[in-house]
Order: sequence, then C-alpha cells, then structure tokens
Amino acid sequence: MPQQAVPNPEEYSKRWEIMWQGGNDQYEVKNGDGGILKPGQSFDAGKSPPHLTECLAQNKLGDISNASVLIPGCGRGYDVISFARFAKRVTGLELAPTAVAAAHDKLREDLPEDLLAKADVVSGDFFGPSEQQYDIGYDYTFFCAISPAMRDGWASSWAARIRDDGLLVTSIFPVFEDRSQQGPPWPVWPELYAEKLEQHGFSLQSLEKVPDEGSHPGREGKEYLAVWKKNATKH
Repeated sequence: MPQQAVPNPEEYSKRWEIMWQGGNDQYEVKNGDGGILKPGQSFDAGKSPPHLTECLAQNKLGDISNASVLIPGCGRGYDVISFARFAKRVTGLELAPTAVAAAHDKLREDLPEDLLAKADVVSGDFFGPSEQQYDIGYDYTFFCAISPAMRDGWASSWAARIRDDGLLVTSIFPVFEDRSQQGPPWPVWPELYAEKLEQHGFSLQSLEKVPDEGSHPGREGKEYLAVWKKNATKH
C-alpha cells in the first residue's frame, strides 16, 4: 500500500495559527463552536500531564532551581507554568501568534508575580537559528505534531539548543500499535526518538512507561517518559 504524501513543512507552519483561530474547512477544530481554541478543546489538554507534574515535584530531574528551560510548541503554556515553579527561567516557543497571546493570559492568571517574572512565551521557529542554549528542554506533543520529514531537523535543533551535559525530557505520545496511522498526531515510539537523538550526541538516561493515572484522559497506555543527556561536544 503506497504511503500517503506528507504535507510540506511550510503547510505545517501555518496550520497551527489557523487551528488556534478556530479552524477552517481543511483544519477543523474538533468540538469547535467558533472563535479561539478553548482550554480542553481539541489538542489543548487543559493542564500539564500528571506525569510531568509528578516528575518535577519528586525532583526526578535533580535540582533544577538554577536551570533554564525551553519548551517548543508550548500552546497555552501549561508546561511553562509547571516548570516555572521549580526552574530559574522558562521559555515557551510558539509559531501561532494567537497561541502566544493565549499563553500570556494563562501565565498571568496562574502565576504569582515572582514566578511570572521568570516565565515567558515568545513567537518563534524552533527550527530556525538560535545562539541561546538551555539547561533543559521539554518536548510533549511537539515531535508527534511535526511532519515526519522534519524529524532529523528536530533532533539537530535540540542538539543546538541544549548545552553540553544538559537534559532533554520527552513525553513520548502517541505510542500506537499501528504505526501506519496518519497524523498529526503521528504515531511515535521510544526507539524512533533514540534513532534521531543519539546521532546528535544524546544518550538515554531513563525510560519508563507512564502509568494510566499519569496521563490525560484518553491517552492512557500510549505514553512513555524519557530523559536524555546531551553529551559534551568533542573538540
């Protein structure tokens, strides 16, 4: 059976703003009733995944109080808020201007002034050049949302944005038995992350299947949590 053609990267870049604005005939937002995408609607889960909040609360990443964090494709900023309670500086990155505005509203709503001062969501392209590096990266429903043709670029961008000895935390979703399903979200699996990341200097530090109670409703049994370390660059 021939593979379905993969949409080009440019189409993927603009589809998210269309969806955040309520969709159109091509990119329809499920359960939409017009207007901006609402919390809990379509791909907006309404909060951070329980497995992330538990990971941070239990210090599974160690002491991150002095760490800088990057979260691409952060949407309304739920994970930015979660990391801001533990890290020194958190930056969310979004392509869609409507998402950036919604995230700013959410950050102001949920964070006290002292935490708000160290969290931000900015408009930008994760795949573009950047001189800034971070101690920690977090990726959830970002890798699975991009075109499969962009996965090598995803890994090389993470390698450029994470400092040597820094960490990349990946919530791996959706892990389907049928890997031929068309996305987004595209089916993913831990070995696929390893294939892409290891060639760019990352090594797996831990991998665990997320228990049902650690997932959003409807995502149970389809998630893994992995932590990768960016190995020091050899000169």
